[in-house]
Amino acid sequence: KKMISDKQYDEASEFLNTYTLALDAIERNVERKQTFANYMQSTNSLIQALKSDQVALAGKGLAPGGNADTFIYKTAYAGAQDLFAKYKFESAKTRDEFLELLHKSRADLGQ
Repeated sequence: KKMISDKQYDEASEFLNTYTLALDAIERNVERKQTFANYMQSTNSLIQALKSDQVALAGKGLAPGGNADTFIYKTAYAGAQDLFAKYKFESAKTRDEFLELLHKSRADLGQ
């Protein structure tokens, strides 16, 4: 004896396919919104940096401004360089070695 009919099976399969498509659409929408939010945050950081003389326009690019030492991306870059030097991430030969170094750095930093 069948537990469900062929029609019920088809309807359930169609529902699950539709549900999967809807989840995929939602995920794509969230990714687009996050990309836009990241773009806006970066743009606002750059505008603030221009206003506070952390960077200046130079031809088709940017140059350090009078307050360049306080520019958030310069500070973040310097911090990243320090972490790479301390934990020697570049020495990892495999993904697993890199993840091991990354986990150690996070444990040391209390995260």
